[in-house]
Amino acid sequence: AAPSPGLGQSAAAAVARREHAYRTPRPPHVGVARAAPLVRGGQPSPRLAEPIQNAMGSGASTEQGQAAPAIIDGEAAILERAGGVLLPRDDLYESLKSKLAGADRPVAVVAPSGSGKSTFMAHCVQRLREEYDIVRAVFVGSAGGSTNLVRVLSELCASLVPARKSRESLSDLCTSENSVEELADDVLGLSGLLEKRLQTLTEEKKKVLIVVDAVNELEGAAALSLGWLPRRSGIVVTTIRGGANSKDPNVKTVLAALKKRFEITEPLVVPPLSPDDQISLLTQLAGRAPTTQEQEALKAKKDAASPLYIKLLAPKLARGSPDGSALHPLLGGKSLNLTPPASRENKSRLKKAGKKVIAANRTRSPAKGNRGTDPVSSAPDTIQAVFDDLLVGLPADAAKKILTAIYVSGGGMLVSQLKDLARHSTLEGWLVPLVRAGPDGRVAFVHQQARDAVQRKWLKTPEDVQKAHAALASYFSTLYKFSDHDRVEDASLERQILTRLPRHLIGSNDAERLKNHEFGERKCAAGLVGDLVHDFADAGYEDFAECVRANAHVLAVGRYVPGLFAQQLANSRDDSTIDTKELRAPFRWVNKDQKRPACLGIMSSPATHYWAASASKSGKSLALGGSDKLIHIIDAQDQYEKALLSGHADDIVSVSFSPTDETTLVSLARVSRQEKAAFDLFVWDAHAATKLAAAQGQGSASDARWSSDGFYIAVACQGRCEIYSPKAMLQKTLKLDGDAAACCFSPTNHNGDNQFVVCAVGNHIQAKSLTDNYTPPTFEGSHPEKVNDVHWACGFVATACDDGSVVLFDAKSGARLGCIEAHDDICKSVRLTKSPAAGIHLLSGSEDRSARLFRLSGGRLSGGRLSPDQAVLRGHSAAVSMVAHLPGGSSCLTTSEDGSCRIWDYARAFAQDAAPGSDKGIAACVFVEEPAGLIVADGAGVLRLFDPDGKGEVWRTEPLEAQHRAITALAVAEGGARVAVAMYKRVHLREIAGGSEAAPPLQFDDWVNCCAFVGGGAVAFAGDAADINVWDRGNTIKVTHSEAKKTDSVLAMACRITGDEATLATGDNDGRINVWTEKEREDTSEQREFEQYRLTKVEGWVVSICFYAHGLAACTSLGRVYVLEPGKCEVISVSTSLECAMAWVGSVGDRLVTACEAKLVHAWRRQGDSLETLGVDALFPGAARFGSPDGVGGQGAVAGKRIAVGDESGRLYVLDTEFERRASFDSPPRDAKPRHKFVRTDSGRLFLEEET
Repeated sequence: AAPSPGLGQSAAAAVARREHAYRTPRPPHVGVARAAPLVRGGQPSPRLAEPIQNAMGSGASTEQGQAAPAIIDGEAAILERAGGVLLPRDDLYESLKSKLAGADRPVAVVAPSGSGKSTFMAHCVQRLREEYDIVRAVFVGSAGGSTNLVRVLSELCASLVPARKSRESLSDLCTSENSVEELADDVLGLSGLLEKRLQTLTEEKKKVLIVVDAVNELEGAAALSLGWLPRRSGIVVTTIRGGANSKDPNVKTVLAALKKRFEITEPLVVPPLSPDDQISLLTQLAGRAPTTQEQEALKAKKDAASPLYIKLLAPKLARGSPDGSALHPLLGGKSLNLTPPASRENKSRLKKAGKKVIAANRTRSPAKGNRGTDPVSSAPDTIQAVFDDLLVGLPADAAKKILTAIYVSGGGMLVSQLKDLARHSTLEGWLVPLVRAGPDGRVAFVHQQARDAVQRKWLKTPEDVQKAHAALASYFSTLYKFSDHDRVEDASLERQILTRLPRHLIGSNDAERLKNHEFGERKCAAGLVGDLVHDFADAGYEDFAECVRANAHVLAVGRYVPGLFAQQLANSRDDSTIDTKELRAPFRWVNKDQKRPACLGIMSSPATHYWAASASKSGKSLALGGSDKLIHIIDAQDQYEKALLSGHADDIVSVSFSPTDETTLVSLARVSRQEKAAFDLFVWDAHAATKLAAAQGQGSASDARWSSDGFYIAVACQGRCEIYSPKAMLQKTLKLDGDAAACCFSPTNHNGDNQFVVCAVGNHIQAKSLTDNYTPPTFEGSHPEKVNDVHWACGFVATACDDGSVVLFDAKSGARLGCIEAHDDICKSVRLTKSPAAGIHLLSGSEDRSARLFRLSGGRLSGGRLSPDQAVLRGHSAAVSMVAHLPGGSSCLTTSEDGSCRIWDYARAFAQDAAPGSDKGIAACVFVEEPAGLIVADGAGVLRLFDPDGKGEVWRTEPLEAQHRAITALAVAEGGARVAVAMYKRVHLREIAGGSEAAPPLQFDDWVNCCAFVGGGAVAFAGDAADINVWDRGNTIKVTHSEAKKTDSVLAMACRITGDEATLATGDNDGRINVWTEKEREDTSEQREFEQYRLTKVEGWVVSICFYAHGLAACTSLGRVYVLEPGKCEVISVSTSLECAMAWVGSVGDRLVTACEAKLVHAWRRQGDSLETLGVDALFPGAARFGSPDGVGGQGAVAGKRIAVGDESGRLYVLDTEFERRASFDSPPRDAKPRHKFVRTDSGRLFLEEET
């Protein structure tokens, strides 16, 4: 984020500024200059350059009005740290260019600690900018937050964002690109997003270079594994190898990862300084050449070949020259300004203090070793000893406060903030050898060895670290309380406070304040929701962390609205540790879940779709394969990428870990050779990321599985099943009577042999023997439709079928035991497992976007139908393509055509209360009064009456009679006695009291998409035709218009009744909104007529429509909401597009509420001086899509301040609304220009009357 002028304000100044702002508002053009917009990679304001230049000297890498961003492209600061002195390493630079030109993967640069590696890379970055279209450089540890991998990846991705592709049509919205990739907030998602950004730039013919220096300083196992780093050319990473930090575990991990992930065995090595280079560099830095005696002394120094050691030695040599002057109280050099301009008294005191320190240095006993009298001989032999000596001579109290603050903050403190902590202590210039100010004004150690020295001296124990954290927690708490977090100018200060405060509260064991919902709201508003998850997890507040994880997709930038975090906390389950009593919730979930979610984690990446998955023997590693032709080895606990396996030439269809070996993995990919279908079978060592063996086969292949003893691999092929050894050698070919969709070995027998292989072939399964010693069972009968998967375990053989069923056979006899009606759509995958504690479980996945978990123990068998206990695993937004049990029998994983992989917990799944609603997608719901409740209609033609809270079911009907059972819409009669039910070719009229038939069904020629009662018991209905039918006392009249076409479909309908007259509005698939007013009748017995037709046309399908306080509202398939003045049918307000299809619009007071396919319910309010804009006021996230791709379904209902709506998974949501009160909608804002006035009838109905 771009720094702002507010960064330099102390806590006291912030308090004073805030108090002053209350008294005298400042005009926009007075005072501090406005900061740049809050955009990652943006530039700070001109005022920020001043403190940076003071801190870094006149040669700071800033210009008036422009400075380097916080993390990205900070090479100027690195070069500034070098003091403008560079070694002529042209040969090394050319070697780097040569490696980049010939590499198909990242290039590694290694060097001992203190070798000048970062300076060399900074100089290379400057030179390479002339040869690349885009260069992005990250110098880890050089700026605040640069050691945090999530932030590094976020800023890299933001700096590489391509031009956004517009979505202008429904077909654009229905593609896989209809995802909000900016919502990635974890390492796995952000690394995928980085790969996707780089791929896009490559396709645009852009030459891109990414440099990440000092990767060993990144924090966390996920960062050090380098799984986030794309395997492609144009990337340079550097790390330490050798030197004082060679035994650092981080360094060892990074070096191992470079070798395993990228097969880098010969990195580019930055050589140590030669004796001539040492003398040359020392001469440039010290301003004089060392004497012969000093040169001889230099040769004896252990770290003489390090540029860092030479740099630390140079001021001492300069001071020791006959005409040299003391440039620094300790070693000489430029000042780091931590104080205001010194008065004459301050200067005198500083001069005296400096003399005392120098005298102390001269009289201090030399360290062990050879110490002479000349400047070089008297210097310590190593960099470590030099830094230790530097700390000895500093004023203890002030130095300790400043340096320990820099240490525990990770370089996240500003110069002015450190000055506040030290109470303006006079340390001007004394810290230059130890610390430096970066381009963003934050102060960090000049080198990791300086940081280590501070730890050795002042932070030896955990208690010391805790005290240092407590000091910063107190400081940032003051800033948090008094900073102007709502000011654009202070956006960067706000991010710093919100990032640092929780770290220090946790570090000081005082994290209770993080539970305040205002803290979460501020973090979400600042775009730090990913950071918020880690705050709560690190503090041990699992319920808070669980809430943030579950809602991260709506709390992220782009969807977050103020108050959303508090609302979702309030919607936590009742037994949560979160105190929800005082929390305000615009949408309060009445029938919310009361159990912990069954889903433990979601793994997804914008760069690939994960279609195949497998767990290792121990369950510690997961293998994910998919559309990017790569196999990603994931740490199952922390869900980051540990290794990457490359070599396949096409999409990966199957991966499987060996059941007997933790690291051996087999993968299968379909390819094309010589324009004919073929497959590649690879065997891997997943830990070492190496390919052990490979085989090629002819024809298509769909599945690969291990035998339970790990001796064989079976591959399901066209017309056969091939058996391979672990070395990918073909052992046997088993002929089949059709193409195999899946295959599975039988478990081992008492001799330890694998007897049989069973294959799914067409609509049956076929078993084959591996040897002639055994006769395979013959499985009874055939399936009604195609068999997609088969699994042999626990004494059963289970199959997954196209009709949605799972069939169980006896493994020994082949007898058919029973059928489980598992799904309403194609069942694609099935697995069995057994655990000592839980018994036998069966898991299935389907195109209905759900997985189902069955507990076979105690299942009931009736008429060949097996009815075991089951739990439904919902959350995927596309077909569940593969399921697998995890070791231990207590959890499983699923992959989906939505590209994600989810992990589920069995105990939580079975403990879930039955979700209110239906086991089919909910098409519509309406509130009723007698009896009070909520009628819900589903896609199977069933009506259910729930209590008003949507928790308990009162009655249900049998599926209503129709050729196609899906219900499309509901409407309630004015008196509340009947409900109209729209279906295929008919409209049913049912009694609300018990759901029985009230009248014969009304007939139609095609699908009926919508219906409404229009007064007097009359029903209007329409569908896949242009006309509207109005049924009134046995007669049907047609309402049409001159623009009607055969291809028209009416998708939405609404009616407003004023007295005895009805106004009817419809929306269709051509973007037309039609309005008719009923002709006045002298007698209600006269036939009804609708006239005064008017229309308007908008973009997209009009999928829902309603009358409300401000007029007529409609929503479309292109994600917009419109408000029209009904009298003229003119648009008076419109929203921006949500870029996803809408499903329903209703109203609560002066707010509109909508449901959309992005699983969101929104509240909208008219905004702006002329009220021409509709803005999102609040939102609520659902679990599945609202509505359907054909623009029908997802109809919600409103009763007072309560709304109800159901999603495609069958979940019913009842929400109480509590929106902030605005000015009454009867009284428009003073600066608005009303186009109509509101008139109430004697009955209290509100309607619009056009102003004259």
